[in-house]
Amino acid sequence: RILEIAEVWQCENEEEFMSQLPIHLDGSCNGLQHYAAIGRDKDGAKAVNLVPSDRPQDVYTVVLEIVKQKVLKDCERPLKEYDSDMDAEKIAALRWLDPAYCGRRLVDLDVLKRKVVKQTIMT
Repeated sequence: RILEIAEVWQCENEEEFMSQLPIHLDGSCNGLQHYAAIGRDKDGAKAVNLVPSDRPQDVYTVVLEIVKQKVLKDCERPLKEYDSDMDAEKIAALRWLDPAYCGRRLVDLDVLKRKVVKQTIMT
């Protein structure tokens, strides 16, 4: 491919030279870029760098912040109470249906991370 560079240097007008070199371009979550473009979603387009911005955006961090806000809101809710005569296994299973319990567990386990959100969005 160095020969092509030599050809450009010998060309009268290098701006008109048609290169055959492959150019690698990396998008920001390409699938979401397509959805944002098709749906004309301005916020989504900004989050995946389809529109100009002062600095590059990171859609995974945007989503993570939204998730964190929702989880923290769930944490503010009171925990559901269960009858003391209920089977312990049943109570343990029912707790996972309680948004307040789930929110607290997510915070306690410290799993609200960009990496987790990225894996979820990409699959």
